[in-house]
Amino acid sequence: MASAQTERSGRRPFATATIQLLVGLAGTLFASAAAAQFYVPVSGIFTDTDADCGSGGVVCSGVDSSSVSWGKPVAGTVLQSSLSFTPNPMLDPNDILPGRVITLGQLKFINGTAEPGSWIDNTTLEISTGGYTPPLSFVINTINTLCVGGEPAEVCADYIHFRDSEVFGSFRVWEGYYGTVEVKGLVGSLSLAGFGKIVGVGFADAATGQLGLPLDPSLLPPDLQVGFLSPSIQPIPEPATVMQLLFGLGLLAAVYRRQRRASQPGAASCSTVA
Repeated sequence: MASAQTERSGRRPFATATIQLLVGLAGTLFASAAAAQFYVPVSGIFTDTDADCGSGGVVCSGVDSSSVSWGKPVAGTVLQSSLSFTPNPMLDPNDILPGRVITLGQLKFINGTAEPGSWIDNTTLEISTGGYTPPLSFVINTINTLCVGGEPAEVCADYIHFRDSEVFGSFRVWEGYYGTVEVKGLVGSLSLAGFGKIVGVGFADAATGQLGLPLDPSLLPPDLQVGFLSPSIQPIPEPATVMQLLFGLGLLAAVYRRQRRASQPGAASCSTVA
């Protein structure tokens, strides 16, 4: 009799602990499910390109999807340039307040190697917030540079910028790399608020089409592989161009100083005596 009571009393702590564990797991699952139900369902698709896919020599695909690619790869390569939109999966409806800037999602820009004339000039991205705000539609210009080989990597960078909002600057990615950047929106009727922070950068192998694992941009030297030009959308000048510009500015400064000295009262003039 005593042994039976001892056995039952020994089971009670185990049963109690099991019940507590199950209750805790159920509470966690319920809380997770409840939280997930209240995230704003953001989505984004590319609805158009210019020039149209298949018109002339233009090669592109992905219209009416979340990823659009363009460019006929040059011989020996397979990597197309592309833009992909990944929506923010954890946008809180409490953040949908007038005047607040929110993260709508991320753009991944791959700089491939393609034949001239097979590129698009721009694409339209439409972002929806599941009825929390009216849809947001904007055009992204794609600046494709032409390189023949041997140029510095930064000179061969491709660019994207918002066609009607150039004040936000341009996002550049060097050839053979990809970069991922946030897209920001301003709540009201929902308008574009520009680029956010760069969240990843990696290698893009033109020969195989394989993408390397993303790296933290903070681990890279400033402006390496990805970066911003603001508000200009022009490519970075080549080193020789920069040196010519500095030399010209130096000459202008020297002429200015000489004219200023000559115009001062009592300034002596120099002459060469034969």
